[in-house]
Amino acid sequence: MTNTTETTTATAVELDAIVELLDAPRHVLPEKAFAAARQHQEQIVPRLIALIEQATQNAKDGNVPVTEGHFFALFLLTEFRATEACQDSKASLATIAVHNPVSRFRMQASA
Repeated sequence: MTNTTETTTATAVELDAIVELLDAPRHVLPEKAFAAARQHQEQIVPRLIALIEQATQNAKDGNVPVTEGHFFALFLLTEFRATEACQDSKASLATIAVHNPVSRFRMQASA
């Protein structure tokens, strides 16, 4: 299966806004942020990796993650087949999983 999503260029501010939406503290699937991330795949990958790394450090420091950005980041990195994230993400998510129970999400109402 090949990924046919067209990638466009975004500013740093736009990319940061996407990451902020992915990591917002709510239990709603951020569909618009997913769509925006898919439009900027190559540019967003380092920020997705950073979400996982930050959540890992927080878990190591004894702070339970209260947002789900790291989970969404893993999903998107897998979808993008971003192999540069594989090794670090596996170890990071194992650390986070110990401290973060699985939560359930409601689908976001389409506007």
